[in-house]
Amino acid sequence: MKELSLFFILLLFISCTVTKENGKLPELILYNQLSKQVQNSSLSDVNTLSDLIISSGVLNPIFSPSINNYTVALPNLNSKFILKPKTTSSLSTVTVNGLTTISGNSLSIDLRLGKNSIPIIVTAQNGKANTYILDIILTGLRIFITASQYNGNLGYPSGGDVKCNSDSNKPSGGSIYKALLVDASYRVACTSGDCTNIAQNIDWVLRPNTTYGRASDAKVIFNTNSAGIFVFTSGGTLTNSFDSGSQKNYWTGMNGQWQNPTTGCYFWGSNSVIYDGASGYSDRIDVESIFSSVPTLGACQYSKYLLCVEQ
Repeated sequence: MKELSLFFILLLFISCTVTKENGKLPELILYNQLSKQVQNSSLSDVNTLSDLIISSGVLNPIFSPSINNYTVALPNLNSKFILKPKTTSSLSTVTVNGLTTISGNSLSIDLRLGKNSIPIIVTAQNGKANTYILDIILTGLRIFITASQYNGNLGYPSGGDVKCNSDSNKPSGGSIYKALLVDASYRVACTSGDCTNIAQNIDWVLRPNTTYGRASDAKVIFNTNSAGIFVFTSGGTLTNSFDSGSQKNYWTGMNGQWQNPTTGCYFWGSNSVIYDGASGYSDRIDVESIFSSVPTLGACQYSKYLLCVEQ
C-alpha cells in the first residue's frame, strides 16, 4: 500500500513537470491564447490609403485604395516634390521611406535623377501591414567635375569641351559634354544680370527649364529658368553642391549673375599673367559655387578643374 501511494505521487509529479510550459499550466496557456484572439478580433484591420496626393506630375494609374503600385514621370523639378498620404482608417498608421507620419501630413521627398522608389506602408490597428510603392522617374541631365586640372589656356571654350569629353570622370553612356564657361564672345549665358531671355545665350551649355544633377550620385543640383541659368540673387541656393567630395576650384569666367565681366583668360586662350579668370567652389551652394571672388591678374597661369555639362 505504501509503495502504491509513492507511485501515484511520482506519477503526479511527472505529469505536472511534463505539462508545464514556460512555467504555466496548459489551462492557463489556452486561456491567454483565447484572450489574445478575442482582443485582436476587436481591433481594426483596415490598412489602406484613401488618397495619395502629389505636388507635381500625374499618378499612373489613377489612385485606387486597392492598387498598390504607381508611377510618376517628371520632366523636371521646378520645386520640392511633396507627397501627402491619407489613410482610410484614423486608427491605422503610415510610414513613408521609413519615417512615420500622420495621415494627411505633407512630406518633402528628396529626389535624384532617374528612378526613385518610395515605399508607403499602412499598418492597421491589429498590426497588419499593407505596402504601396510610388516610383518617381525624374528626367534630367548630369554635371561632373574633371579629374584633371588646366590653366587658363584651354583652347577657347570649345577646347574646354574637348577636355570634358576626354576626361576620366566622364560618365559612360556616350553623351556629349560641354564646359560650363563664359567669355565675352564665344560662349555667353547672360548679357544682362540674371537674364530670363534665351536670346541672350550664345553656345550656352545649360538648357532652359531643365533639372541638373550630379553625375556621381544623381542628386539634384538645380533647375534652370527660361534662359538656362539658376538665380542666386536674393539668397537663392542650390539643392546640392556640384560635388560631394573635398573642395575643388574650377573655372567659370562669370560673375554671380552669369555675366562675363572680363574676357575670361582672353577667351580661354591664354595662361598669361596679364589676364584673369573667375572661378567657383564645388562644395558651395550659394553664389560662390560659380563666382568665388573678384578675379585677380595672373590667375590664368594657375590650374583649376572644369565643370562639364551633359548636352
